[in-house]
Amino acid sequence: MVRRKPRMNTVLGALFCLVGGALAALSTLLGSWVDPIFIDPNSYYSMLTTFDLFAKGGVYYLTMLVPFGALLAVLMAIAVLVREMRTRDISGTFSTGTLAFSLVSAVALLLTVMQLNTDYILTSTNLKYGPAVFLAVFGIVIATAGGMVLMVDYLERRKRAGRFATSGGSKDLAALLWPTSKSSRSLGNDETREKGQQDEALASNESRRAREVCVEDGSCCPNCHSPVQPDWRICPICGEELD
Repeated sequence: MVRRKPRMNTVLGALFCLVGGALAALSTLLGSWVDPIFIDPNSYYSMLTTFDLFAKGGVYYLTMLVPFGALLAVLMAIAVLVREMRTRDISGTFSTGTLAFSLVSAVALLLTVMQLNTDYILTSTNLKYGPAVFLAVFGIVIATAGGMVLMVDYLERRKRAGRFATSGGSKDLAALLWPTSKSSRSLGNDETREKGQQDEALASNESRRAREVCVEDGSCCPNCHSPVQPDWRICPICGEELD
C-alpha cells in the first residue's frame, strides 16, 4: 500500500511560523519597547508597552499590527498543517496568507522602530531598545522565513503536478489533455460530436478506475499515477514520498 506522508518542508515552514509568530506576538504584548540603561531615582523611566505606544497615535498606531499580524500568521500556519494532514495538499490561500501577514508585521515593526529611534533613543543617553524590539525582530524573521518556505513548497507542488500554468505552456497542456474535445468542436456534425463526448467520458471512467486500482495495490504513485516499484521511496516523476 502506497501512503502519503507530510512533507518535511511543510512541517518545518509551519513550525517556523508558529514559533516565530508566537514569539513576536508575546514579546510586543508583554514586553517593553524602551528601557532605561540604568535606574536613576531622580529620572526613572517606566516601561513603555505596545498599548502605551498605540495611545500616542501617529506612526505608533502601526505598533498593534505587529502582534496581530504575527497571530494571523500563526493561524494561517495552523491551517496549512491541518490541510496537509487531511488532504496531503497545501492551499495556496493559506500559504500566501502566512507570508503576507508575516511581511505586514515586519513592515509595521520597522516603522515603529524607526519612530522609536527618533523619539526616544536619539534624544536620551539613558534609554535603549527594550526586549520587545529584539524578540519581535527575532520572531518575525523566523515567521517570514517559514512563510517563504511554505510558499516555495506550494509552488513546487503545483509545478510538479503540472498545474503551474505558464503563458507558453498552458495552451500546449490543454491541447494534450483535451485532444478529442478540440477535434469534436471543429466538426459540424452533432452526432459525431456527441459520440466523441461519449468516448471521452468512457475513457475517463476507465482511466480513473485504473488509477484507483494501481494506487490500492501500490503499483503507481498516488500523486501523478506514474508506475513505481514497491521498494522505491520517492516517485521519480513528481517527487512524492512513497512508503
